[in-house]
Amino acid sequence: MKFQMGEGRCTVTFEIKELGRDLVVIITGGDAHVGAVSLSLSRKSLADANKLSASTSLLTVPGHKEEDIAIPLSKEITTRTGRNCVLVVGIHLDNITPEELGIIWENCRQGVKKITGE
Repeated sequence: MKFQMGEGRCTVTFEIKELGRDLVVIITGGDAHVGAVSLSLSRKSLADANKLSASTSLLTVPGHKEEDIAIPLSKEITTRTGRNCVLVVGIHLDNITPEELGIIWENCRQGVKKITGE
């Protein structure tokens, strides 16, 4: 599945691939690249065994800041779906403004809601 959220400079593209029960999600915007990769593994919550949680690992490319997107979104996908998730994020806009950062973050959150069926 492939879809986009947002418009103009703040458009974010999502590509989702199923590998058995696992998911690979690629999120890009602007000049697409690999900035961060996270892996979230589904597990029972330590606080409540009736709920799901996730353990997450991260790899980042030096100088990139996509970890602030990769970690929470891969955890959310895994927690809501019960499926392990590899999330690759690469979003780059020259001269990005704080307002644009907020719009991109919201587009990413809305895309994850679409993936998880919310």
